[in-house]
Amino acid sequence: MVVYNLAVYETVDAFRKAYEEGKIVNTFLRKDRFGAVRSLEDRLAPTVLELDGKRYSVDTDNGYVEYLGWKFYTRFDRDVGIQFYDIKFKDERIMYELSLQDAIAQYAGHNPFQAGTAYMDRFYGIGAQSSRLIPCHDCPYHATYWSPTFTDGTSSTTFNNMICIFETDIGVPITRHVDRSYSQATKGSKLVVRQVATVGNYDYLWDYSFYVDGTMTVDAHASGYVQGNYFRPDDEGKWGPRIAETIAGTLHTHVMNFKADFDLLGTDNTFLKTEIVVKNVTQPWFPEHGEFEMMGYEFTELETEDDGLLPIPANGQTMYTISNKDKLNKWGMPRGYRIVPGLSNVHLPSMKSPFFLKSAEFAKQALAVSRHKDTEQASSAALNQNAPAAPLVEFWKFFDGEPLVQEDLVVWVNLGMHHYTRSEDIPNTLMLEAHSNIMFAPQNWGDTEGTVDLTNSIIYNEDNVNSDGIVEPETYGVGPPECFVLSPEDELLGVFES
Repeated sequence: MVVYNLAVYETVDAFRKAYEEGKIVNTFLRKDRFGAVRSLEDRLAPTVLELDGKRYSVDTDNGYVEYLGWKFYTRFDRDVGIQFYDIKFKDERIMYELSLQDAIAQYAGHNPFQAGTAYMDRFYGIGAQSSRLIPCHDCPYHATYWSPTFTDGTSSTTFNNMICIFETDIGVPITRHVDRSYSQATKGSKLVVRQVATVGNYDYLWDYSFYVDGTMTVDAHASGYVQGNYFRPDDEGKWGPRIAETIAGTLHTHVMNFKADFDLLGTDNTFLKTEIVVKNVTQPWFPEHGEFEMMGYEFTELETEDDGLLPIPANGQTMYTISNKDKLNKWGMPRGYRIVPGLSNVHLPSMKSPFFLKSAEFAKQALAVSRHKDTEQASSAALNQNAPAAPLVEFWKFFDGEPLVQEDLVVWVNLGMHHYTRSEDIPNTLMLEAHSNIMFAPQNWGDTEGTVDLTNSIIYNEDNVNSDGIVEPETYGVGPPECFVLSPEDELLGVFES
């Protein structure tokens, strides 16, 4: 049968006849520029420049990168694309592996196709569906491009310029403070490794970023075409609004699962929950208040995998940290990394859908913590798509009561977005809103914050005065090259006095 606009056609010939009689209306959309040119839009938009050359180095043959204290290896996989291994900062290992596991999308709608859509993009090959990157638009000019080779098991394929690497300003100083006698600011920058894959109707962009303070982030963006439905007024927008002449947007959820295999100074790591709790207390220095509310910390270690399926903390009042209790900093604190939720850390709303029974259990909580086992290398498999009731990898079986205190821990985190479709999705979904991210940040990893050794910083001390009575800044010999013309507003002298 063919179902169109909820009308059932018993044969293809019947459907063809209806089309020939003008009963079937189709609409084709593509993005072409039109409309009056905005003022000054005839000029090139701002872009990233490497005025002093590249501050990172790569070994393309071995997939190896170094950047301002960072060192890591990569590989490229047909199923998921780029993967990161042996990630170190200042020669100390943070992770053994960081990699995408799967990207799924589940739809809802008032017809059999939309209601039954449950994509698992690992099946189609996220790496195999990666596309050549467009200079200036996908990646800045002068980025480094890699052309990885991957295998599908029977043959190997090499695609040109599928990965780009570049350094960029993060847009804000990474530290800053001003007082009467002193001013300082340290420039914020990061290295980005970017991959874009076009899987069917969606274009996914993944950024893996390495910051100068030892922080890592993963960002996911989506664009492409929405999988729309035929607009029917009787649906009353319950599965998405009318977004074009004959099209309604279809409600759906994207979830992208990532593996973060931590090895913080070894494989003996512990997962700690630090909760902000509010209690009624009395204080001798506030006798007039009697008993009053005050917040404080409560600490809980995840002892076994039975407690390993976790939500995003309400109101941000719980901090999740991986640490090594046997490795302390100068102040006696366990050295570790914090898992900081970012924008749109979602999971599947439906727990019992027949289309994702057991095949996508990794997507049914915000994050999960398990003990590393060689038999649990990935949260999904390419053929999970075909067997929702009996998948090759059944994720929840990983959580079988094994200990988690000072063990080799793997954290599985989800990024994604509930796509509330809108007219602005035609012709293309906008990446600005379709964005999700997560951060892995140092937590007592060092004795002090990790940018004190950077020379791309500036300090004004009031006693460092020149013959004109102006405070001279300390720039550590770093500044723009002579070819970069500065305006009077760009001068460093006089900033302290103003």
